[in-house]
Amino acid sequence: MSLLPRLKERRIVQWALAYLAAAWLALQVLDFLRENFGWTETTVRSATVLLAAGFVIICVVAWYHGERGRQRVSAAESALVLAVLTGAAAGLALVQRAAPSGRAAAAGAHSDPAPAAPADPNSIAVLPFANQSADLDNEYFSLGITDDIITQLAQIRTLKVISRTSVMRYRDPTARSLPEIGRELGAAFVLEGGVRRSGERVRISAQLIDARTDTHLWARAYDRELTVAGIFEIQTEIARAISGALAATLTPEDQARIAVEPTLSLEAYDLYSRARYLQNLRTVESRLQAIELYRQAIAVDPDFALAYAGLAGTYVALLVRGSLPRDEAVAQARPAAERALQLNPELPEAHAAHGFLLERGEGNYLEARAAYRRALELNPGYAAAHAGLGQVALNLGDLEEARRELRRSVELDPLALQYRAMLAMVAELSRDYAAAEDQALRLLELDPDLPYGHYLLGYALSDQGRHEEAIAAMARASELDPGDLDVQAGRAFMYARAGDRKRALALADTVERQGGPLKELALVFGQLGDVDRAFEYLDRAYAVSPGELSLLRLDPSADPLRADPRFEALIDRLDRP
Repeated sequence: MSLLPRLKERRIVQWALAYLAAAWLALQVLDFLRENFGWTETTVRSATVLLAAGFVIICVVAWYHGERGRQRVSAAESALVLAVLTGAAAGLALVQRAAPSGRAAAAGAHSDPAPAAPADPNSIAVLPFANQSADLDNEYFSLGITDDIITQLAQIRTLKVISRTSVMRYRDPTARSLPEIGRELGAAFVLEGGVRRSGERVRISAQLIDARTDTHLWARAYDRELTVAGIFEIQTEIARAISGALAATLTPEDQARIAVEPTLSLEAYDLYSRARYLQNLRTVESRLQAIELYRQAIAVDPDFALAYAGLAGTYVALLVRGSLPRDEAVAQARPAAERALQLNPELPEAHAAHGFLLERGEGNYLEARAAYRRALELNPGYAAAHAGLGQVALNLGDLEEARRELRRSVELDPLALQYRAMLAMVAELSRDYAAAEDQALRLLELDPDLPYGHYLLGYALSDQGRHEEAIAAMARASELDPGDLDVQAGRAFMYARAGDRKRALALADTVERQGGPLKELALVFGQLGDVDRAFEYLDRAYAVSPGELSLLRLDPSADPLRADPRFEALIDRLDRP
């Protein structure tokens, strides 16, 4: 008899289809139990391995028992079944060795730095919630839920909540095991979950894991009607559940803050979530698109304070990037920031956006400091506000406050490159050159190809008299970003400090012809002993943008100019513009 008639006679296809249907149903039940009872992914993966092995075995059994009569199983078929069972056992061993959360170790070497101290027992990292919707475009929605939960938890004063920039490095679910993530972020606990948006319903599942022991503490799935009230109700319940699981003190003020619904319009919330997603991509194009979406959200809900704050912050970010003229950016950002504060004087984001505008748009550091401090009174876990306050303190010459605030921003957002870079700069301006070198090296551990990291390292090495190493570091920065004129001016300064006058002058001439940074050119000529030319550049820099000279009084690179009376006169002009 040919193979096909024998397959039909022994009903192999029917057996296989019936088995696959039963296996699919079993996996659905297991997935439901995992979400609602906190079971790990290991349970589901182990079951998948066993069901796959069972499929092969059921086909063998069907071959011998699928027709009338009983056929004897030969030694070869017995060996096949044994081999399948052995393979299943090996697969189970591999699954058991994987992290219970299903996060395998990353392939290849990775050098993210571990925190210097053990994790705070009240610290938590909220990993990006997975988009479990059929529509892949709903990722903005799941990440928006993640952002909202981070914000709500950060307002519980007894918790240390790792900020968005750092946790977004773990969007790939296979990148790290949870204990590794906890160590890298300095978090004792990790919250992970998923969001499924379907029709008029939304389902959010979450599970809390002790990253130190990789054990599950709490898990729950929430199923609600897709409304703003439903979404915020879930987020508030999650925040309260986590607070209870971690035995964190939840004051009446904390409860009131996390229960606030920023808008009653689902359409406005959806537009805001899309805008925030685009804003966080940090490109000029995405920020311009975010501005349009923020405006649409405001048109739908004119009382949406968060949307006004986001709009103001995005305009200032474009100004800082050099993508908008100062007058235009300030003219758009100021009414948005003021409206956000008017609508909700207790909104931390509104005060932070106002501080950002005052600092970077208007150079009003004293009022910016007050705005950032108010944001932190309302939300002590606001990493960006700590960094903003640190930058303002630096501009005001208060190195101690700058160091304190930037250290806190790094604790809350340990993988955020800009905060660690600012901390390296503060160390250099404080003349703690070893600390500046250490922070620059940590920055390069996070991103070995970051030009600014090599730039900072070059100055830290040069300040210690290690001129060859400094020149090599600055050359690496130049290789990575050959068009950055600040880097080219830095290379000229390295050569000048090392005594290579010819190369320093050649590079300075090139930078000047390309319209390079005036302050940095002044420092090059000051190092070369051409003090008159140095002050010529400083006067030009003051006329163009006095704020660019705000750190000159602290900069070790300006030491060759300090003995000249013109230096003190310039500092006086900066203090009284």
